Amino acid sequence: MWCEMKDLHFCHDDFSLNPPDGLLDEYSFPWLGFTQYLHEMTGLLHPNIAPRVVLVHKQFVITSAREMLKLPKHYKLGNMIFGDYEQEGKDCDLTSDDIMMGKRCPRAYMEMPFKEILPHPEFSRFRVNNSVALVQLLRPMKSPVPRDFDFEKMGKRTLQLYKDTDCMRYHNNTMMGNKDLSQFLCTSGCGMRPGTPIISHAPDGRFEVIGIAVGGSRCVDHEMRRSFNENPPFYIDVYPYVPWIINVINAHKIPKPYPEHFQLLEGGSLWIRPIWCGMSEINICHDDFNLNPTDGVLKDQTFPWLGFALYIHGLINSNIFEYYTIGQEVTGMLHPARAPRVVLVHNQFVLTMARDVLKLPRLYKLGNVIFGEYEREEKDCGLTSQDILKGYKCPRAFIEIPLNEILPHPEFSR
Repeated sequence: MWCEMKDLHFCHDDFSLNPPDGLLDEYSFPWLGFTQYLHEMTGLLHPNIAPRVVLVHKQFVITSAREMLKLPKHYKLGNMIFGDYEQEGKDCDLTSDDIMMGKRCPRAYMEMPFKEILPHPEFSRFRVNNSVALVQLLRPMKSPVPRDFDFEKMGKRTLQLYKDTDCMRYHNNTMMGNKDLSQFLCTSGCGMRPGTPIISHAPDGRFEVIGIAVGGSRCVDHEMRRSFNENPPFYIDVYPYVPWIINVINAHKIPKPYPEHFQLLEGGSLWIRPIWCGMSEINICHDDFNLNPTDGVLKDQTFPWLGFALYIHGLINSNIFEYYTIGQEVTGMLHPARAPRVVLVHNQFVLTMARDVLKLPRLYKLGNVIFGEYEREEKDCGLTSQDILKGYKCPRAFIEIPLNEILPHPEFSR
């Protein structure tokens, strides 16, 4: 994404770039990286697992949501590692004599912390076990700051895609239920690391991400690497997710200065002013100097930007056995005592406390967000002309909005 001018060495819009299968040489694919799993007690790296990530924007990588959010026991997510950046002589303590003798710095790596993980809603809301996730890096990758890091090798392997019918047959036989993958591909080969991308070299020289690996059988013998196997590697088909990916990246590029409907002031104040307030209308936008309701229960149409979230008794995950073993029924009823408040600060975003939307009461899941006190017309509530003449009014109305995703501040999530 940082490639404004064509630069074949850095951007790899190169028609002839076709490295052979095997370990990659230096400076082959600097947009290919991996994630660290760090042991919570010792801080050591996981000996076997290092999910792959692909840089699709200077501040976003794409990978498998499962590998980012369902971690091995006693491990936490570390930084993102991108490699094969060229170092200058001073970076690796080479002297002028060393350089004249032909010595070169070893390949270097960039270690980048992440800011937040944004899984696709089908993973976070609909329990699809394998879906894509975008990971926002702490800062854009503009000027590489290399560090020596030479233990995780990257490689290339040429694969063949299965036909849809064959892939579907293997999917039904090997995957556990229809909710493991909603959009999938499968290929020849074996031993694919989670997050490993299928890359296609487009005719215009660019590289395109086709799929993201979620797993497959291990390579028992060398022949399996080149053939179609009974338990082939499965991949998330990236193409159906492209609109979501573009929308998420664009949504995080907040314009500066902020537009008038959403202002962050120097003092840290946040205007509660919905985006639909084009011209100031007191009834809708509440830009009213005299609005000062008394303490107590609010009257209708007072603060329509004030809402609350539902806690619903029900499934937290697909393991319904857990609830029956503890003698609880899945009722679908609302929590009798708790309903966290939210404040509408944009027409698609509310502000609330992270703990209340991420650490839920036992056996409860997060429901929709409710906003109320919107005025309805008589036809919306079934009033006749005679009812209106008698003075009947429609009761106050409520809007129920499902959640797309929750974005906690990094100090909570990290």
